[in-house]
Amino acid sequence: MKKFKKVLALYLIAIMTFSLINVGAYAQENEYEVDVPIISVREGATESEINEAIQQAANDDLSQPRASVLVIKPFLIRSGNTSSCQLYLSWSCPGYQCSMISFSSLRLHNNSVLSPVTYSNIGGSTIQCQTGSNGSAFVLNVTIPTSVSTVYATSTNVMAYILTEGWVSTTSFTGRVPFN
Repeated sequence: MKKFKKVLALYLIAIMTFSLINVGAYAQENEYEVDVPIISVREGATESEINEAIQQAANDDLSQPRASVLVIKPFLIRSGNTSSCQLYLSWSCPGYQCSMISFSSLRLHNNSVLSPVTYSNIGGSTIQCQTGSNGSAFVLNVTIPTSVSTVYATSTNVMAYILTEGWVSTTSFTGRVPFN
């Protein structure tokens, strides 16, 4: 009987330990990394020209088959041959109307282990969008050296506000952002 109690006690300790490990794993935020294309436009480009360039790049990218109905992708616009860039979020959700995009964090970086550089690190933010099933919205200005041709984005908890559904989670941004 004593041996049974010891085995039972060890069994319960093991179960409690695994339960605590699993609870900790579920409590962590998922972090993803994405490619962020940098699209060159002429210096002094109008908002309309910028939106057209983003839409063209987004259409090229979003034409690929996706598992989800909602796709959000970051884009960097470089004005002429300067280090001034603008970060935009482009979205597509056919059949639904998106009015806001939010995230807990968004970091633009070079993805280097040996010499890491962070170009921008944004905490929680909600971006107002022109309501629609696709489009783009300005997030912020970023300085990225003209010698840099690739930027990476890492984000957590990306969500979109869909008028008929409320807040909907989507895959956070993951990957590389090429410069054009």
